[in-house]
Amino acid sequence: MLDGSADNKKSLGVLREELWRKHPILMRRAVLPTPAVQSAIAIACKAAFGQRDSVAFWANPLSGKSSCVRSLGVVLARDFPGCGILVYEAKKKQVCAEGAFLEDVLDTMNFEVKKGRTLSAKRTQTMRALYAHAAPRGHLFLIIDEAQEMAEGEFCWLKAIINWLVERDCCVTVLLFGQHELLDLRQNLITKGRSDLHARYMAELYEFENIHNEEELQVTFAACDSQSEYPANSGWSYTRFLWPEAFAHGFTLAKQASTAWLAFVKASPNTGCAFGVSMRWVARVLAELADATKDEDRASFGIDPTMWATAIERAGYVDEKPLVRRKRRKK
Repeated sequence: MLDGSADNKKSLGVLREELWRKHPILMRRAVLPTPAVQSAIAIACKAAFGQRDSVAFWANPLSGKSSCVRSLGVVLARDFPGCGILVYEAKKKQVCAEGAFLEDVLDTMNFEVKKGRTLSAKRTQTMRALYAHAAPRGHLFLIIDEAQEMAEGEFCWLKAIINWLVERDCCVTVLLFGQHELLDLRQNLITKGRSDLHARYMAELYEFENIHNEEELQVTFAACDSQSEYPANSGWSYTRFLWPEAFAHGFTLAKQASTAWLAFVKASPNTGCAFGVSMRWVARVLAELADATKDEDRASFGIDPTMWATAIERAGYVDEKPLVRRKRRKK
């Protein structure tokens, strides 16, 4: 614990210095629970409780989709103890072959037994391995990242595997996460009359959105203040570790949301952030800000508009127009 007690062999300052570079924000690995992340997790959990077959999410590039996948895995493990969770990253391929697909799934599971030589043997190994992975609760979560790379044939082979599992009383929830091309893939399945695949995998297709206003940014910053932890088992939030003295005297990032959002808007002269700000840029700006103010932590510490503007500039922020834009669904 970073409590400054006599039990600590090193002073808080020295310990903070040692751990600084490994902070998730500084390493650009922080999963910030934006409203989009929280919404996606809520939708996925609702589907799981209702034992729905599948839910799909699409996003423009660099929206934080893969970070959401990592966060979702943690939440599912917590809320559905005993379930099997497999995160499979679909890959673009020149030739689509069932054997290669089955081997890829087995490799994702770190399957150590020698793989069967025949297609039939590989099918059996994959189905049995997934069945065992779903134990003891008999519920398998298959999270497919980069789902836009899935071929029609792979969806068919996956359907056969799921049917085999369901026949053995195993519940399977498939969660698809993909880029905007997932919209085209869904439309192609509809056009080809593959309602069996469209209805099974993408009957519900949600947009994974950017941060669009001050209120949504405040939700994200508030999570840094109280819904995060670093180092592990320390009880310290991200904000508290980065600015411990200021935090102890009432400083929070949530209080900075209005100033930070205005700085993003001013840095987007052409659109005024009309398309929102992706989680990637928010994380990068926070990293620049933390590094720049590392030695300024004190009781009276504050972040003025100039500091936010400088951090945004150093992060290389670009007001990106999304490749695809859909009407935002009502909250």
